[in-house]
Amino acid sequence: MKVRPTASIRAGLVLAVGTIAFAALSAGADAYVYWTNDADKTIGQASLDGVAVDNEFVSTLDYPCDVATNGTYVYWTGGEGVGYVGRAPTATGVAQDHFIQTADDLPCGVAVDSTHIYFNNYINGAIGRATLAGNTIDQNFITGGVNPQQPYVADGKVYFTNKGYGCPPGCTVGRADDDGTNVNQNFITGTHDPPSGVAADDGHVYWGNGGSVGRSNLNGGQVQKNFIKTPGYVCDVAVDGNHVYWADYGEDNGGFIGRASLDGGNVDPRFIHTTGGTCGVAVDSLQTPGGFIFTEEPRITCAGTCRVVIVQITSDGDGNVIAEQIKPGQERRPARLAAAKKPKVLFAKLKQKVSDGENKLKLKPTKAGKKLLKKKGKLKAKMRFTFTPTGGDPYRVVETVQVKAKR
Repeated sequence: MKVRPTASIRAGLVLAVGTIAFAALSAGADAYVYWTNDADKTIGQASLDGVAVDNEFVSTLDYPCDVATNGTYVYWTGGEGVGYVGRAPTATGVAQDHFIQTADDLPCGVAVDSTHIYFNNYINGAIGRATLAGNTIDQNFITGGVNPQQPYVADGKVYFTNKGYGCPPGCTVGRADDDGTNVNQNFITGTHDPPSGVAADDGHVYWGNGGSVGRSNLNGGQVQKNFIKTPGYVCDVAVDGNHVYWADYGEDNGGFIGRASLDGGNVDPRFIHTTGGTCGVAVDSLQTPGGFIFTEEPRITCAGTCRVVIVQITSDGDGNVIAEQIKPGQERRPARLAAAKKPKVLFAKLKQKVSDGENKLKLKPTKAGKKLLKKKGKLKAKMRFTFTPTGGDPYRVVETVQVKAKR
């Protein structure tokens, strides 16, 4: 979907005052890096350039150990006595702990694809699986591992690490088809350290190898145990179309997310500073099915009483667009603002059918929005735009932006 909107507000009139360009999401567009902060029981988030760091994006009940995302939700494993997979919408960061209960009391592994969530059950020597809705739970989906942890799914394959209980037994990277067949517990052998975390793209497999990131080809051959040397212990790895990321567990002064180019160059071991206990990292740029890119922030002017915001889009197909303000209370609020007065809903929710070509979306300020605009002369609200094509969700497109109106 390619979208080119113009936006304006004016009493009784439609007046275009600016152009904002959208495009279908590609790697790096509105994508994020996520990580676990075991020290603070939180999930962190940052943009792919390493800025806009939020080490408390999600606050969890128990110590999180691994993280995954499909762009719509971020998932993690944790537990104290009762192990679970938790999740939170990436739009809000509101935690749903104990979304799926695991057989382990403290699991350390989660992965997600378009249909299922995968998690580790090390006491069973197994990788478990459930549907995205958290149903049809199979605690022993892939069996025969030795302390299996941190699964990763890509291109119809499930990868996982066998950390063993010393080396040997274990200390391998395993692989299976995503239907649970063709299990190979010794897909990659001879790692010089219990492997920790695994990821794959269309050319290579990567894993944490003590003080380095290892790499092989997709057949498990041409093993490079020290593909990227790191100053700290690598506890997990992730990959997108441009970079390899790794989680440096850290010490008293926190941990780090490291990053390097896919060829192993441009190594930045301190790309993002975490609060520590970082044993999970995920990136959503290859997994998110779609999104919008804003080349500039919508800024809207009006004279008199503002009745409607006109957003003009050009769509490459039929579907529905929902525009809604992220409701007060759904956004995660820093502790220092916890007691602050909650903001009001300034724009009413819009659901509108669109067709191939140009369309106009009409966003209406609420009574509270009109009142605030009259009093302050401006409005600002965080809005979520969702495009769903006719016929289903596979190419669902979501973008969250700040909409500003100035009188």
